[in-house]
Parts: sequence; structure tokens; C-alpha cells
Amino acid sequence: MERVLLTMRITGSKPKLVELLKLCDYRTLAIGDGGNDVRMIQQADIGVGISSREGLQAARTTDYSIGRVYASKL
Repeated sequence: MERVLLTMRITGSKPKLVELLKLCDYRTLAIGDGGNDVRMIQQADIGVGISSREGLQAARTTDYSIGRVYASKL
């Protein structure tokens, strides 16, 4: 059975959460779009950066980079 934890919009403790999950044998994927996400992305097993208005810091430090994300209304 796979274990999954999805979080969003947490502040201040993103890198600590990734570190804790890795200590518990989780594989981690971190997705971020700003400078405040860089450390979290670098600590994750797989990091994805999104180029955004906040800049390119996250996108430049990742394993994978996404140019834009378009959200449609549900």
C-alpha cells in the first residue's frame, strides 16, 4: 500500500516537513514557485519549480521546471 501526504499553503515549516517525511521512509515530491520554496525543493527526492510572478528562483534549483500553470474554474 502506498502512503501519500498532500499539503498546501503551509508556511515556515516546508523544509522541516520534507525532512521529517524522509526520516519516516516516505519518498518526497516538492512543488514550489518562489524563493521561499527553494530549500524545500532541494531537500525533496524530486523537486518541481514553477516559473511565476515571484521569479525564477524555484524553477532554477529543481529537477524539473514548469513554465506556467493554468487553473480552470470548476
